[in-house]
Amino acid sequence: MNRKLPDNTPKLALIGCSDILPNGLENDLTEAGYSCLSFDFSLVKLLENSTEPLDAVIICLIDWDDDRLEACEKLLGGKVFTPDIPLVAVVNEKTMRKIPRQFEFDEIIITPYSRPEMEFRLGRIIYQFRQKVSRNIIEIDDISITLDSYEVRVKDRLLSLTLKEYELLKYLASNRGRVYTRESLLETIWGFDYYGGTRTVDVHIRRLRSKIGDFNEKYIKTVRGVGYTFRAARLPVA
Repeated sequence: MNRKLPDNTPKLALIGCSDILPNGLENDLTEAGYSCLSFDFSLVKLLENSTEPLDAVIICLIDWDDDRLEACEKLLGGKVFTPDIPLVAVVNEKTMRKIPRQFEFDEIIITPYSRPEMEFRLGRIIYQFRQKVSRNIIEIDDISITLDSYEVRVKDRLLSLTLKEYELLKYLASNRGRVYTRESLLETIWGFDYYGGTRTVDVHIRRLRSKIGDFNEKYIKTVRGVGYTFRAARLPVA
């Protein structure tokens, strides 16, 4: 009889693992107390519309080809989910030399792995990401936004932001990857009864970029003819 997993069982998405590591990795993870959803590389897009809450995404890169490169670019480029979910790569010594260095995975598991080390690495990265959420902290690279105290730091340097600058930054950073029009930002941050124009948004974005050192749109990207978005990508800005 199959044991029913409790509702708080950590849930993982495994990408491209069934063919390369048939049953082995998934069995190890299941025995360690995880619930696993398996996806082929061609089905990575399904994760974007999935309503299943995930604690981590594991991508198996034991082989390296164009399909895996494309999947990594989608995952790391913020086209599937935001960086609130840790991305773990399973590699071997051969593929380690082929994977581009700029691919910023949150954790690496090298095969052949020892099960205790695999469980430790995965458990640690999930715990670290959960801690960020429980402490009401948004962290993106060098930026740290502490929601309870309204503090924003860049490389541990406390910034002096106006309330509207803070609210604008928090709103965009909390919805990474989503594009907002100037009109929607104006209504959300300043309210429906604000009489100023959309240029107010542009001015505050310019000031924010200056204060956080975002001179090449590493964080806040201008979407021409539309508005702004906070980059969800883990890849460097080209």
